Amino acid sequence: MLAFLLLRANRVVATSQLLDTLWMEDAPKSARKILQNAIWGLRGVLSAHSAQGEGEEAPALLTKAPGYMLRIDPDDIDVHRFHRLAKQGRAELAAGSPEVASRLLREALALWRGPALADLVETGTSWPELTALQNARLDAMEDWFEAELACGRHYTAVDELELLVETEPLRERLCGQLMVAQYRSGRQADALRTYSRVRTALAGGLGLEPGKELQSLQRAILAHDPVLAVPTPRAERSAPPPPPARATGQAQISVLMVKVPFPADRREETFERVAATIREKAGALGGVVTGSIGSVTLALFASGADRQNSALRAVRAAAAIRDALHDPAGETTVRAAVVTGPGRPGAEPFEVNGALLGSCEALLANAAAGAVWACDHTRHCTASVVAYRRVSGASLVGWELCAAELTGVDHGAEADADPSECELRLLLGLLGVVRHRNRPHLVTMLSEGEPTILSRFEQVVGAGGDPRPRLIKVGPARGAHAVHASRARILAEVCGVGPNDTSLTVRGRLESMVRCAATSDGEVRRLVDGLLPLLDPDSTPPHGAAEVWRLFLDRLTLDAPLVVVAEDLHRGDEALLDFVAGLADMSRSVPVLVVVAAHPDLLAAKPDWSLRPNTTTLLVESALPYRATGVGVGPKCATGLDEDNPRLIFAI
Repeated sequence: MLAFLLLRANRVVATSQLLDTLWMEDAPKSARKILQNAIWGLRGVLSAHSAQGEGEEAPALLTKAPGYMLRIDPDDIDVHRFHRLAKQGRAELAAGSPEVASRLLREALALWRGPALADLVETGTSWPELTALQNARLDAMEDWFEAELACGRHYTAVDELELLVETEPLRERLCGQLMVAQYRSGRQADALRTYSRVRTALAGGLGLEPGKELQSLQRAILAHDPVLAVPTPRAERSAPPPPPARATGQAQISVLMVKVPFPADRREETFERVAATIREKAGALGGVVTGSIGSVTLALFASGADRQNSALRAVRAAAAIRDALHDPAGETTVRAAVVTGPGRPGAEPFEVNGALLGSCEALLANAAAGAVWACDHTRHCTASVVAYRRVSGASLVGWELCAAELTGVDHGAEADADPSECELRLLLGLLGVVRHRNRPHLVTMLSEGEPTILSRFEQVVGAGGDPRPRLIKVGPARGAHAVHASRARILAEVCGVGPNDTSLTVRGRLESMVRCAATSDGEVRRLVDGLLPLLDPDSTPPHGAAEVWRLFLDRLTLDAPLVVVAEDLHRGDEALLDFVAGLADMSRSVPVLVVVAAHPDLLAAKPDWSLRPNTTTLLVESALPYRATGVGVGPKCATGLDEDNPRLIFAI
């Protein structure tokens, strides 16, 4: 009731309108009495407020036929201040004063801290006034972008425009502003692609063509029309133009929004616990919690000389908060969103444009419980060390964070980190690619001794998130038994079979796994009969084991990546080498990362080993030298490089 009266401050609201708004068509018989009690309670609060020295100017709830009126100073209501500042900014823009207009509009947009009446919206409230407010906010954003472009600040506006157009692809004025900003930034091709996207969206969703203004803008870009040139402010026409903002070390801001609904029966207790956890996790990564609205908490991460990689720290904080609080069984759900855009270097407190907040709200509204969504710019800033999968919601596209790649690694380190840290990031990034594409990949780490990075990689994978990757070690024994033992280890891990399980339990788990993968009952029987001997430690490889194993890999489905580590593979024979390479066969759709550690002599035995399309070969540091070189390998590659074979390239 208070919210509805504030939206109509200093105007009489009929009792019947209040009843219809508060209860829609389901008003109880006692609705009028309930409303009267609420009026009485609110008057008591306002009277106490007036008694504390506010005097005649204090808010008051008056009875005026045919209902009630909330009397209040309009400047005490942020919505009124927003409309007043936006109107003034729009007038300055029309009068040719873009600098003044930009300042006023930025001040108006800074009043927003999330959706209007967010706590009521969460309970299902959907008044037309709220839609009108959101549209007014978007109008003010467009006016602000117009002022920024008129001031020649297209470099700083383009990133925020791209974020907002992702969430509002049908607003033609906004798309036109993005096209202008891209064109002036030297990105003519991107500007034309933006036009194509909005044209496709309008035609596919509404059967419409873009308006005449947008069509004219497209033609002007194609013709390099001088009308699109960067304007020079009138007061600075005699002075040289300032350098682009990006050339001066433009900082960036990452916005993190976390939503944790509070159970009604323990709201206060849950709020305190959630608030403390978010402050702790965000603060540990340099974030600042700026406030909460209902169940949504806002945290900001800034980059600059001493705050590098704000996007990565915000994503890590989101994952840490989610892991600490998300508990569906305990009725505590967490969803989070991260967006990144330009900010003011060194600004304290942080200043965030409304476009970033609007984009973050849109992502958060579409994210599922337990998920962390990021904008495309955030993904671009973090893709080298974080795995994502593409997701979509109502008229927007985002990227959902995949869990395991963030655990245990200081991703905030910069490019001058030691090489082993860079190699670890690469391995974790490839694990993310395997998970995302559902395809195998082979990584070979060549070293004169035992690679220093391998144990660290195994530690990080073992401490991964949910679903945690399965890690298996195979080799380096020789002969048919080595292959048999390697198959047995992989099968036992996939089926969840332990060394102390009974034969009945082993068969039951194998059948359960096979039935999820096989295409017929006959195939189930064939796979079970052929694979069961692998789970018997005293068995010998059965006849036709290789064929059954290939069928098993072709049918295999996994809910988490499989990491197979083969150490000292240069000691293995031809059969083991072929087996390990076969695990990364690109014809299969299964998330398997095969990590091989070997002496460079491996390439003498298998010259084409590093030439596969799904293979990464690294020359890495080692701690201790191997006790012996490879078996049956000549001295030609004793140093790890074949000078007569220029095809071998080692690179990260």
